[in-house]
Amino acid sequence: MEIEPYINTSLEEYNDILIYKIVVVNVKLTQLKWIDTINRIKKDLDVLKKKDKIFAIYIDCKYMEIISNGQIKEIVNVFTENRVLFEKNLLCTECFVEGIIVNVFKDVFNKIYNPIRPIKFIKTNELDYSFIEENIK
Repeated sequence: MEIEPYINTSLEEYNDILIYKIVVVNVKLTQLKWIDTINRIKKDLDVLKKKDKIFAIYIDCKYMEIISNGQIKEIVNVFTENRVLFEKNLLCTECFVEGIIVNVFKDVFNKIYNPIRPIKFIKTNELDYSFIEENIK
């Protein structure tokens, strides 16, 4: 039996730049879904390492639930373990959050994530390609 995912991920190309999209699905987060989420992100980051191309990240957190401190530490560790990849290849990050969670999410995100490249919180769940263009060197 396959686990219904908590996130959907995809890798797309835009002007010779990869766009790594992470979209939180409107489902209840369970421990198994969390484990699947962490494993999926690790696998995707391995693919990005192998491709060795400039990429941007788009995260749609519209349906994100409040996660535990342990889960926050776990996801931060995944990103920290891949810091070299981000330093070398990450162009920028865009994040869509809406509703009452916006300010809480931004505060938590800014406390746990030390941005290597520019990050933009967007007001619609559509990628802002002009932000990507602004960050191309």
